[in-house]
Amino acid sequence: MRSPVAALSGVLALLLAVLGAAAPVAADVDDFEFSSFEADYTLGRDEEGRSTLHTVERLTAEFPETDQNRGIRRALVDEYQGAPTDLRVLSVTDGDGAPLEWESEEEDEFLLVTIASDDYVHGSHTYVITYEQRNVTLTGGDGEPDEFYWDVNGTGWAQPFGRVTGRLHLDAGLASALTGDAACYTGAEGSDERCPITTERSGGETVLVAEDTHLGPGENVTLAVGFAAGTFVPRDDSLFASPFGAILLLSIALLLATVAGALVFRVSRLRDARGRPVIVPEYLPLPAPDLLVSAVLLHRTRRAVAASLVSLAVRGVVRIVEEEGSRGKPSFTVQFAGMEGRPRLGSGPKEPSATERKLIRAFFGKPKPRERVRLDPRNTRLGKAVHDVLRGVRQDAVDQGYQRLPASGPRTLLGVLAVLGMVATLVSAFVLIAAALGGIVPVLALLLAPVGILALVLPAHRPLTKRGAEVRDALLGIRDYLRLAEAERMRMLQSPEGALRVEGSDGSVLHLYEQLLPHAVLFGVEKDWAEVLGTWYEREGSEPEWFAGPAGFHAGAFSSGISSLSASASTTYSGSSSSSSSGGSSGGGFSGGGGGGGGGGGV
Repeated sequence: MRSPVAALSGVLALLLAVLGAAAPVAADVDDFEFSSFEADYTLGRDEEGRSTLHTVERLTAEFPETDQNRGIRRALVDEYQGAPTDLRVLSVTDGDGAPLEWESEEEDEFLLVTIASDDYVHGSHTYVITYEQRNVTLTGGDGEPDEFYWDVNGTGWAQPFGRVTGRLHLDAGLASALTGDAACYTGAEGSDERCPITTERSGGETVLVAEDTHLGPGENVTLAVGFAAGTFVPRDDSLFASPFGAILLLSIALLLATVAGALVFRVSRLRDARGRPVIVPEYLPLPAPDLLVSAVLLHRTRRAVAASLVSLAVRGVVRIVEEEGSRGKPSFTVQFAGMEGRPRLGSGPKEPSATERKLIRAFFGKPKPRERVRLDPRNTRLGKAVHDVLRGVRQDAVDQGYQRLPASGPRTLLGVLAVLGMVATLVSAFVLIAAALGGIVPVLALLLAPVGILALVLPAHRPLTKRGAEVRDALLGIRDYLRLAEAERMRMLQSPEGALRVEGSDGSVLHLYEQLLPHAVLFGVEKDWAEVLGTWYEREGSEPEWFAGPAGFHAGAFSSGISSLSASASTTYSGSSSSSSSGGSSGGGFSGGGGGGGGGGGV
């Protein structure tokens, strides 16, 4: 006697077996076959002697009785020998000539034609596709014969074919140009198995017929027929085969002329005023402008925010706190101290400038004592506010008399011509490339087109005024001083003029070096200068009040922290087809080696 558990298991197994048998098998739209594929090709020549092809394909599909298919897909070759065939579908009908609904889409070198009804189709259905093409023959050259080398059904089918027939119709003129070499190949792609080819003549027309039966999925029939050399005029793929060739050359000429004009305008009308004949090392900060405007004059706006934060910190307006962040990377917080900064060397500003106050408001809004803001790239509000400040600094440089605006008339004219030249070059180049005309010239034109951006950038330069040039050269003098060896710096400070300037400002060498740190950040030498400064802190037994690290102060950690701060702030707030060869007709070809063909499937 069976146990209850065994009995229950048997019932469940039986139930699962019944459900499995009743469950429908997923339908595969490619699971059907074609009883026949017939293609009638009418080969001709246009007025210029180039080959033309009128094709009528008749496909008879045998669909299963299950609700699986709504129609078929047919991939027609839209490109031959690397050039378009100017494929044009004329009609799609059923076997009785009634029009059928269809749609098409480009897919690589094929035009994919989908013929589908709203309802499922069963049993035998015939689809007739009529289309035209041009430039479908191979030109031998050097006395070699021309050739029509064409795949009939193509190797891209997942269905078997009961019979595949290709008929090539020739008028008397083309028939007289036949060399007598003709071949039929059958099988999978690369197969050189031969199939029979016959010649029929009726009413002045010659028809070559290639046929094979019982083809499996992926198997094809290829027809190769030879013609006397020069029978067909090869496709004109020169640059001037299309009006866009002349347009391309004219647009390139316009582009280059505009860029040349922009260059002349930049050199003659937008030249910076003369500055110092010699750059002299400077070791005292300038009274004006602030480092935000200075960064604009030096074209170093990427470091403007970092240098300004360090400047505000050194002057006691803010305090910078370094903390350990995630994954071992340092994190920085800016703490507001107050608008009244402690005195600094020289005649430099003791309080924030108007531009620096905008930056402080961007960080803190209406700042409160000891308020903190983290330098976080994910803080989009802060990032946008800082970006707005940096954008306004460019106008501040003009308003303060350090730069002047270029004339708007020539700049606008050059900009319009540059855009016109670039657009015309790009459009004509793309049209020629799509039509495989002009060889390498359209490709080179695409690479040349971006040069037109120079005509937009060069006239936008804001030249330095006399005042701006003097400030630039003074800043470059500070840069040169920062790069001097320690012994050279000390000799300069201990010179009569240097000692007088330092003593007159009531400051020490440490304070001098401290006040130059923001300029080191601006010029990208902050790590080396912070190391020098850290050594002076250790020498005098002190440490900066405006910077706090995660551990006790020492020169190496201080240098690394300033370098990381500069990198973090500078990054976060920077302000910114198949190919065929001749020889098929004489026996050196293979299935799938010609044009035409393609493939398809079910839908």
